[in-house]
Amino acid sequence: MTWLLLAMSVLALPGPPAGRVRLERLFAAPAVAGPARRWRLPTALPSRSRWAVVAGVAVLIGVFVGPAAGVAIGLLGGVGAALANSMLDRRTVRRRGAAMVEALGAVAAELRAGLAPVGALQAAGEAAGGRVGQAFRETASTVSFGGDAPIALLASAAEFAELRRVAAGWRVSARSGASLGDVLDRVEADLRADLEHRQRIDADLAGARATAGLLATLPILGLGLGSTMGAHPLHVLLHTVPGQLALVVGAALDALGLWWTSRILSGAEQAA
Repeated sequence: MTWLLLAMSVLALPGPPAGRVRLERLFAAPAVAGPARRWRLPTALPSRSRWAVVAGVAVLIGVFVGPAAGVAIGLLGGVGAALANSMLDRRTVRRRGAAMVEALGAVAAELRAGLAPVGALQAAGEAAGGRVGQAFRETASTVSFGGDAPIALLASAAEFAELRRVAAGWRVSARSGASLGDVLDRVEADLRADLEHRQRIDADLAGARATAGLLATLPILGLGLGSTMGAHPLHVLLHTVPGQLALVVGAALDALGLWWTSRILSGAEQAA
């Protein structure tokens, strides 16, 4: 039972690209309506749902396997779910940053080609898609009815901080008479540099994250090795008092190590 639940937990984690494609087909909803539909994997579980799932699985394991196993799975599952959400959040930020750069490039190109701002914003919305594209399309709709583009952009800045730079560049162009396409070109170059910098940081920290994950799974490999040698570690951990204490303490230390490593890496990422 324990190995089956562990296998189900591993399958539930974000997997290789092929696995993500299968999950997208099953669970994701279309990002935009229309003939061209884009399917997205949900960004992350809400905090309340995450803890409810972890608590439910821990209780089930505690009832059917043993209280020590339930506590251990609860500790490791809570930390693992938090780390998985953090990883999905980072991917969402990177994906939206790339979409924002693409949208700004489309706006600047259309403006240099002589298209009106409304048409350029609409073209950017179609090019980016998703929530980023929706923000540009809403701005285009506001401008078409006589609204102020910077104000409309700032209305979406709570979700997309990059739009503050776009709004500021738009205002600079309106006040100075500078070409709006050239100004947005510089904003796009600035955002692209920031995105590339974050991608380099992710690449630099990928090895450390992979090492931490590998070290966290070594106890499970040790259990498998002990079972193949005939030591019966699962019986000791689940049916003896010293083994149950060792299981809870080991799971707590493993979860603490994962959490602490994640904090160190997050601090390094923010400081870079």
